[in-house]
Amino acid sequence: MRNITKKVSILSLCMILLVALFAGNGLVRTTSGLTPGFDDELDDDMDIGVTDPTIPDEEDPSTTPPGEDGTDTDTPSIEIPERFRSALQAYNYAMNYLNNATGVYSVTSGTTNAAVATQAIKGYKKIDKDGNFFTESTSKKTSTIGVDFAEQIYIPKGEDKIYYKTTSSVNDDLTANYDDNETLYTTSEYLSEYYVLPNQSNYVINHSTIESSRIRYSASEERYYGSFVLNELAVEQYKYKLMKSSTSSTVPKFSSITLEFILDKYGRFLSIVTNDVCSATVVIGVTINTSIKEIFKNYNDPDIIIERGGN
Repeated sequence: MRNITKKVSILSLCMILLVALFAGNGLVRTTSGLTPGFDDELDDDMDIGVTDPTIPDEEDPSTTPPGEDGTDTDTPSIEIPERFRSALQAYNYAMNYLNNATGVYSVTSGTTNAAVATQAIKGYKKIDKDGNFFTESTSKKTSTIGVDFAEQIYIPKGEDKIYYKTTSSVNDDLTANYDDNETLYTTSEYLSEYYVLPNQSNYVINHSTIESSRIRYSASEERYYGSFVLNELAVEQYKYKLMKSSTSSTVPKFSSITLEFILDKYGRFLSIVTNDVCSATVVIGVTINTSIKEIFKNYNDPDIIIERGGN
């Protein structure tokens, strides 16, 4: 009985790792054509810091002048547009842009560590020129304990359909082999099962969920660097998704949630990095550390093509 309990615990732990990894930051939908193509890598040593914010009402964004909410610039004489004068305003602007765009391509990588289990992931997300959404994530264990797993999700534009398929056949190069079996959900069915839609972020960011924030503009790089420290209200739905998918006997409790983002001079996401720490009970109590980085490589690229079912 002890061996069976231990195996169940480890399998449940691995599923928590996979759900945390595959959830990622969410690629929600985007508009109109600016320059496609970004560098493979962005700076990892961002000097963002954290300050206690004074966040204005959304109806009157002009009440926050440059310098408040941690806003800073390396060229003080530059006038910061109102929509970028707080981290929340800048993030909402970029998310709204992304919500209406086509021809989008992003890549995701990350790690999750808990007890004796460690998983690594690579994935990508696409929105083609017609607004159809597709994402694929693959993961292989990087420790003695773990599972190999991959999933594909496809959402056709304008249809109440979500196509979902999985496989445990993952190659060493993190490509995956799928058969023709897939599950078709409506939006409401998917939400009932997984709590968060695959083309939405796991993190709700608003006045109620922000503990502190900062936004900084680099004139030399023509980039905005923003960050949030979030409270548990930001993952109210996501933590139930973790619980249900992992068979945890308790709702995971988050003790640390941070999100950092970089925008280009037009206010489009270049990258989003999330780091969080949560605890859960899968027969035994475990602490889970998750780090996810999403890099946006293309916007408004008419050549973005979705190929379902392949590697």
